[in-house]
Amino acid sequence: MAKEQDIPVVRTNNRRLDHLCNRGNHQGVVAQLGERSFDPFDDWLDELKKSGSEFVLALDQVQDPQNLGALLRSADGAGCEHVLVSAAKSCGLTAAVSKASAGADQHLKIGRTQKMGVALEKLSDLDFQVVATVPGASEQFFEIDFSHPTVLLLGGEGRGLPPHLKRVSTHVVNIPMLGKVQSLNVASSGAILLYERVRQRTK
Repeated sequence: MAKEQDIPVVRTNNRRLDHLCNRGNHQGVVAQLGERSFDPFDDWLDELKKSGSEFVLALDQVQDPQNLGALLRSADGAGCEHVLVSAAKSCGLTAAVSKASAGADQHLKIGRTQKMGVALEKLSDLDFQVVATVPGASEQFFEIDFSHPTVLLLGGEGRGLPPHLKRVSTHVVNIPMLGKVQSLNVASSGAILLYERVRQRTK
């Protein structure tokens, strides 16, 4: 199959394979992949309009490939086909992201924007509500009506969402934390909100 696709195949020994995958469980085969490119925002937006999709996951400055991969996997599982990522201070679509997503990245339309605030305003003009997650917000995530076209907006590790993105959001919600720690990591938060929409639409 590789030869049919003009993909070079090199036979080598286990020591080389161990080195290539940092002693991971390669099972005798290792593939080296180039980084996948994002769709430009305008092309991504045109595809969103044509598809009639009513759900978008927007990620601002998510830098950890494990978190990005986990979010893409959750998005695919929850039926969210369109993901928008900020260009600044965000992880690329690397092999580590693809592995963490269990290949879900290959099934999603993933766009990139230089100006997340402007992108969210354009989505609002298309009648999308923008639901942002912020620790300590007064509104609870389960109070949101996800039957409306929705952009779920998540901030990156550490700083979270900047003020200007909170201002363009329709709703700013929190996930109740009943213990001593005040917040979940972005991948866990995203999974909870993605599946709250599934729960509401399938109950």
